[in-house]
Amino acid sequence: MALSQEYVETDSTPRPPLLSAWQKIVLWLVCSLALIPGFHFIRLASLEVSQYQVSTFESYAREAIADGRHQRAIEFCTGALKSGINRSDHHGKVFALRAQAYAGMNRLPQALAELEAAAAFWTRRYFYATEEDREESAQFGKTLARRFLDADDAGSALRAFSAAGMISGHPVEFLYAMRETLSPADQARVWGAEGPPRIFVNDFRNPDAARLEQVVEEQGRTLVSAGQDPIERRQGAAAVMLELGAAQNEGRSWYSMDTYLPLSQKPFALRLHIKQEPPIGAAVVLGYWFESARQSATTLHQDALEEKEGWKQYIIERDFHNERLAEANEKGYSVADGFINKIGISLPPGPAMRIWVSGVELYVPDVKQP
Repeated sequence: MALSQEYVETDSTPRPPLLSAWQKIVLWLVCSLALIPGFHFIRLASLEVSQYQVSTFESYAREAIADGRHQRAIEFCTGALKSGINRSDHHGKVFALRAQAYAGMNRLPQALAELEAAAAFWTRRYFYATEEDREESAQFGKTLARRFLDADDAGSALRAFSAAGMISGHPVEFLYAMRETLSPADQARVWGAEGPPRIFVNDFRNPDAARLEQVVEEQGRTLVSAGQDPIERRQGAAAVMLELGAAQNEGRSWYSMDTYLPLSQKPFALRLHIKQEPPIGAAVVLGYWFESARQSATTLHQDALEEKEGWKQYIIERDFHNERLAEANEKGYSVADGFINKIGISLPPGPAMRIWVSGVELYVPDVKQP
């Protein structure tokens, strides 16, 4: 049998390359050039994002303020608030720089609100404020207060001085310096003809200001509501309110706000206003903290002067430094870094109630010479 073979004809002719060497070079150049705008865009986007980072926003904001680009500085600061959502150590600096930017735009009410927010933050979180932060913002606050005085707005000037004093970290010394540097005419405008030299520790206007919070609750009172009262006012001043349920037990019931008032050796006093419905005999409680010794102390103050519409004025004049020094010496620790860290109210057992607090002030008492 004859074998048959099939042959498949194939095209053995070599095909030319799809692209010539010259065309490949041209294509490579075109693709490379096309990538350059993309890389440039990525670089610009990265730079834009980095300007809002917690670690870099300050330098960009300061540069913008120096160049007069105040709105851009505000954007840098606000972006840092949003990008650093899981941390808060930079908040005080954000508020302080935004205050400078608003002042540069001549938007003084907004600058004051930001300065008060910085004061509120560094009062509650005093350990985040550097000495440079404090000195710079206190000086800015004094300058802002002067601008308010020049505009014949003594009320806002007092608020700016108050924020500057609290930011300074040494509010008592700040107040004494104010008394020495303000002219008699300006003193009368800021403090009134008969008023003592004073600043607000907390006037409760700013939404970032410290509020009354539960410290000790042994009576079993329930907290019904807390916050700024939009209706109740003491002669136009803002007030915060607590609504509490009835006491179920004996014991302490303390509600306080955080503050930072170092125990100066200079004489100073505190004043605040409280209203109770029904009146149950609330007292003012002060808390003290001694940083290096990790020790605390408290004092209670019940005497009050009657005011209009159910308000009472609590005046606390005592030798704060030497009283704490005597107790510290007895217990063997230092008061060198001691400060008042809480100001609030102490309630006796009683019925359900509402209580308002307004206008916590630091002032220079009229010390009688022997």
